[in-house]
Amino acid sequence: MNELSDRKKWLIVAGLSMGPAMANGFARFAYALLLPSMRADLGWTYTQAGWLNTANGIGYLIGALLALFLVGRFGPKRLFISGFALTTLAMFGSAGTPDLFAQSLCRILAGIGGAPVFVMGGVLTAALFSSNLKLNAFAVAVYFGGGGLGMLGTGLLLPTYLDSHFPVGWQMSWGFMALASCLMLGIIIWAASQVSEVREGSKLRLSGLRIGAMIPAISAYFLFGLGYVIYMTFLISWLKTNGTGTGLTSAVWSLMGIAVMASPFVWRRVLSQARAGRAIAWTNLTAGIGAFVPLFGSTFSVLISALMFGGAMFMVPTSATNFAKKSVAPPIMGAAVALFTVFFSLGQILGPIGAGYVLDQTGDSIWILLLSGSILILGMLSALLQPAIMPPELSSDRDSTL
Repeated sequence: MNELSDRKKWLIVAGLSMGPAMANGFARFAYALLLPSMRADLGWTYTQAGWLNTANGIGYLIGALLALFLVGRFGPKRLFISGFALTTLAMFGSAGTPDLFAQSLCRILAGIGGAPVFVMGGVLTAALFSSNLKLNAFAVAVYFGGGGLGMLGTGLLLPTYLDSHFPVGWQMSWGFMALASCLMLGIIIWAASQVSEVREGSKLRLSGLRIGAMIPAISAYFLFGLGYVIYMTFLISWLKTNGTGTGLTSAVWSLMGIAVMASPFVWRRVLSQARAGRAIAWTNLTAGIGAFVPLFGSTFSVLISALMFGGAMFMVPTSATNFAKKSVAPPIMGAAVALFTVFFSLGQILGPIGAGYVLDQTGDSIWILLLSGSILILGMLSALLQPAIMPPELSSDRDSTL
């Protein structure tokens, strides 16, 4: 990448960040905004509503596994673009049917496409600054922070539309996001084409990943997936249950999106300097505290929650990506990140339907906050147990100089 100027590299990072803006800001997180309308229009229980995000988590797991096994054959670039296109088509499908089975299929397809977008876009971004670890970590953080742009856009536009067209506005809302994604597709194709193809091993070398040595970090990422998705699936439903109006709903979601975009700058030093699992721990802790803050019951506390949760939410995947990248040899970096994503997606599968069942059984929406915050704190504790791991070739080089 020596032929690219630093300015162009950052333009490429901005273009690649349209991936999480669509796959996460639109296809995954915006479902929380649509959920109250869909429940009212379609007569769903919380368990059924949670199931749709569990279906998305199942698709995400499938997509992560496919990325893990196909990255050596097709490379990160093709998987990134193909995943984006599939997720866009899935949103068009969600706009077109009220049937729960068909909706489930669309959410699964969105998850299958979203996983390689999220994972392989991070790999492509990391390749831009491969010789500078500090810029590398910051660029990956900026990439993941792109999800906040999608959240900001949906937060500003969708709540008013959904309330004025309640409860049927959810279908056109999916359609609006799918159309916007079509425009973004051209941007990500250009950005990905500017990155020299990242070389991955033609065969998976799972033994090289030293999975056993990474169990605390993997467990922390699993717990993050389990805890954060509860908050992100049911937060708007919790706000509506507690009488929150359109203005505050829009403010909370938009503020969370802004916090996501600002988070790379807030966490830059931690991401570049934290050793072992520390960055994963501190970002989990911040999100966990953010989930607990609304228990204080004031409007101000909800806004603080949005700032804290949004400010940490994408930094946990960033921290996990950086940890995986520093702990394995470059040829299997994509496989390592995909492996982490597999366990993350297992958490996403269990969280929504499990929390939905608890809500149906208890009838008390406060469990959204209690479950999410507690699980994220456990993720912090697990990450603190993770020691630093040195890639084998670096370890051998160091040993040879002793």
